Amino acid sequence: MEMVAKKTTKFLSMSCLMVLGGLSLLPTQLQAAVNSGASTSKILLIVNKHPITERDLQQRIKLMTLSSGGNNTELGDSQKGEILESLIHESLQIQEAQKKKIVIKDAEIMATIGEMGNENGMTAEKLLEFFKTNGVDKETLYNRVKAQLYWNRYVRQQFSPLVYVSDAEAEAHLKKMDSEKGNKEYLVSEIVLSVSDPKQEAQTEKDAQNLVRDIRKGAKFEAIAQNVSKGSSALRGGNLGWMSISGLESTLAEKLGHMRIGQVSDPIKVSGGYKIIQLKDIRHSGKPTQDDMQVTMVQAVLPLSPQPSEEEINHFGPIIDEITGVSGCKGFLSKAQSHNISANENKGIRLGQLPEPLKEMVKTTPLGKTLQPIMTPEGLIITMVCERKEAKPVVITKEDISSNLEQQKYGSRAERELQRLKASAYYEIKDESVRKLIKL
Repeated sequence: MEMVAKKTTKFLSMSCLMVLGGLSLLPTQLQAAVNSGASTSKILLIVNKHPITERDLQQRIKLMTLSSGGNNTELGDSQKGEILESLIHESLQIQEAQKKKIVIKDAEIMATIGEMGNENGMTAEKLLEFFKTNGVDKETLYNRVKAQLYWNRYVRQQFSPLVYVSDAEAEAHLKKMDSEKGNKEYLVSEIVLSVSDPKQEAQTEKDAQNLVRDIRKGAKFEAIAQNVSKGSSALRGGNLGWMSISGLESTLAEKLGHMRIGQVSDPIKVSGGYKIIQLKDIRHSGKPTQDDMQVTMVQAVLPLSPQPSEEEINHFGPIIDEITGVSGCKGFLSKAQSHNISANENKGIRLGQLPEPLKEMVKTTPLGKTLQPIMTPEGLIITMVCERKEAKPVVITKEDISSNLEQQKYGSRAERELQRLKASAYYEIKDESVRKLIKL
């Protein structure tokens, strides 16, 4: 079953990219802002009298492209279709919530955007400014978040009388967990693609395969989940939290048991559609292992080519010697900053999350000493371990279990309700290109 996900500081991965990483490398056409208003944009279709325009679609494509670190020229009809489907779902969600007089305040939306920005070292305002600079209007991200907040509140309001977790149910799950102490738990994220019409199944599977291809080529799983996933976890970047094998669908459990940390699955056929899962981490329930050790480290990235020229070697060679020669993390950061080299301190990294070669070096290298530098396509990474802490046992309470069970039940209700709204909606296609992207 799902565990409460603990928020950890992101570390500079082997790819050197965070959710918004690599954005300065995008093509120049993404840098130009689109200033024409939605009112002058061609209407693609109408959903219950509410238009979705060509500009809405193009703006969302840009948002997904920037967030995932991809290239919008790579998006085919299948990916565009998934994004258009998401716009339709959001329109239905907002319409239904507004019928129930639900109100979402601007402060709530900005707070959620602020949480997204914090994960990338930005305030909400800085994040919105970043997108604006790269041609994505504030309203695009704003409306995406607003739709999710509307929907979450609508589902809670509509189904709270039907969603109930008894003490006996929570106690039963707690006892089951106690009996599974020492078993593996998995930190899992998902992308959900729904199939409401059997005729769409082959196309949906193809869409899922294209998404897997894009992620494996470098697109960010979290960004794609936020923009195209139809699951209730979409706003959290697909994060499901910690799960035991027994708490997963059998088809997912079978795949997960053979996956490595960081790996993305092929599309998995499930009831109602397809899922793509990513294994973020593994731990042992109630019994910490060496992999649960918490590590604090500093990392610097030198913009050195994988096959550096003689000029690069002459320039960076002395800098590398200086950084690797210092003792202590403060000296490391100070020396890197003195050469205008990007460097970050990362706290609370779980040892098991690290790639195997890096994990072994982190375990054995003395504190305050640099590890062997690692060359990646994005540059040379120099790492120093500042602190290692033995992990404490994870304590899961009955309240934690009740909360997670409740969340699962609301998620199931939300998915069924969205399918109902979609089936009963009135659609008017205004542009024939829509017929190539989706089937209504």
